[in-house]
Amino acid sequence: RRYKLKKLALISKIAVPMQFTATKIIASQSTVDYSGVVGPDGKAVAFDAKETGSKTSFPLKNIEKHQFQFLEYWDACGGEAFFLIQFYNPHPEHAFRADIDFVSDYWYKSLDGGRKSIPISAFTDEMKVPTNDYLCLMKKK
Repeated sequence: RRYKLKKLALISKIAVPMQFTATKIIASQSTVDYSGVVGPDGKAVAFDAKETGSKTSFPLKNIEKHQFQFLEYWDACGGEAFFLIQFYNPHPEHAFRADIDFVSDYWYKSLDGGRKSIPISAFTDEMKVPTNDYLCLMKKK
């Protein structure tokens, strides 16, 4: 909302599609949590927000395959694609902007039998953003 009021960006929350049956409501597969455009150059941005209570690593199982693939495609088309990852125990006021390239290194290694998480030590201070200004790193690019 703050970005919109200052006309810096228009970021929309993507609703999860729901399917209603006679007996229950089923959440359908969606894309990612947020997408939009960042001014003044009109850069397209898409990201998914994740959190973990772990103090040591971010489990890759928290990322759905379709979310990862969507962000890969978005990036390949020239958009900004990332995960906003918060370790809420050690960093309640900050999150890490993990670009798709950073996450993909761990993602593909995990498919080949490598570790199933990203160690917190891999997240650098340069990736750290305030939770209320997650686009601040775009201004530096």
